[in-house]
Amino acid sequence: MSCNNTPNGTEHMHEHEHPEPPAYPAGEVTGLQSALAYAASMATGFAAAAPQVEEFTGSLTGFGVSGEAIAAGFFAGEAQATAAGAWQLAHAALARQTGVAEAYAATPGAGTREFLISE
Repeated sequence: MSCNNTPNGTEHMHEHEHPEPPAYPAGEVTGLQSALAYAASMATGFAAAAPQVEEFTGSLTGFGVSGEAIAAGFFAGEAQATAAGAWQLAHAALARQTGVAEAYAATPGAGTREFLISE
């Protein structure tokens, strides 16, 4: 990949070169553990990406970019931080269900959910 130097001495890609998108886990859920892992991974990914917006917008500014592109970058960073918080809430809600899974594991002969809560 060939790069040019930016005003601050870092390298950037040519417009026809594109970085690889971040890898996120597949969204398929097969049970509570995979749901917890997915929510944790998404929270971590969004939380890690949000602070990079400062570098992104700073690089753009170094190239003389201003206005709408900079504002949209900051908006995207705020949305990433919000998404990270939402995924943390999803993870916490799922984590509260581990008690149910542990109770089922401790009582292998327990009936169905409907049986247990019907009366």
